[in-house]
Amino acid sequence: MAQNYWLSRWSDATAAADAAGGPLPGAASHAFLRAYFALGVSALVCSLARNYALLNGSVAATRRLHARLLTRVCSRTQYLILSGVQYSPAGRA
Repeated sequence: MAQNYWLSRWSDATAAADAAGGPLPGAASHAFLRAYFALGVSALVCSLARNYALLNGSVAATRRLHARLLTRVCSRTQYLILSGVQYSPAGRA
């Protein structure tokens, strides 16, 4: 969004310079270009940070979910095995 705003300002400045009868001065053009580059780099850094946080959160949630699932499955399996032994007559499995 900031990049669109900056491009709008840059094009307005270029249009004003053209209306005045000349191109945008080199120093002003380089300033606009440097600022646009800085906005692009900051957008890239924010995107990488967001993706990193999303990946780490997903991995942590997956590990927690699978640990809870394994705990419940193992406790239920142990209960089922012990209940079968408890009610089976001796010598019959």
